[in-house]
Amino acid sequence: GTVTTPDGPAVYMVQTRQAFERTRSDA
Repeated sequence: GTVTTPDGPAVYMVQTRQAFERTRSDA
């Protein structure tokens, strides 16, 4: 879904993706 953020949905997706990638790396 699209989340409305002050920086924009694109930035939100990037931040969440980075966190997701870090989680996979740690696992």
